[in-house]
Amino acid sequence: MKTTCLLCGRVLKVFDSKIHGDQVVSHGLCDACLHHSIAQMGASIQEFIEGFTTPVAVLSREGRVLAVNQRAEDMIGKPPNQIKGFLGGEVFECENSHLPQGCGKTKHCNGCDIRNSILRTYKENEGQARVTSFLRRVLKDGSIKDVVWTFSTSIHKGVVFLSIESEEC
Repeated sequence: MKTTCLLCGRVLKVFDSKIHGDQVVSHGLCDACLHHSIAQMGASIQEFIEGFTTPVAVLSREGRVLAVNQRAEDMIGKPPNQIKGFLGGEVFECENSHLPQGCGKTKHCNGCDIRNSILRTYKENEGQARVTSFLRRVLKDGSIKDVVWTFSTSIHKGVVFLSIESEEC
């Protein structure tokens, strides 16, 4: 498996093909293409992430959502004022974010693939490719929606980009 730059095609990372398979490709952005694209467009991060074909969230080191594209808003089902500035588990309606300790502070959070991938991306300054994670969402009406996400992360300019590549219910 490999991760390639969505724009220039440069290989960003190659994984052990015995584990991941050699035909699977995930996409990210190399630093050069990210900086060049934003400079050429004169775009804000918000304008930039709108160009992605997948739902994308930009997260701070603390796990707060800084920006999402329209595809992510549609998938989450919330307006921007209920997304930006909130912790990821609150935005994604993780069942554990509703516990008294809150998002990121319950005993269950240590095993969260989404949280751990974001933290690992910050720590190692390297993205995570095609991670699969189970998420039990508690929706506004109290109903439960179990989803499996396949996502990748990348880090640019000190923030993590989370790209949700697939969602299965």
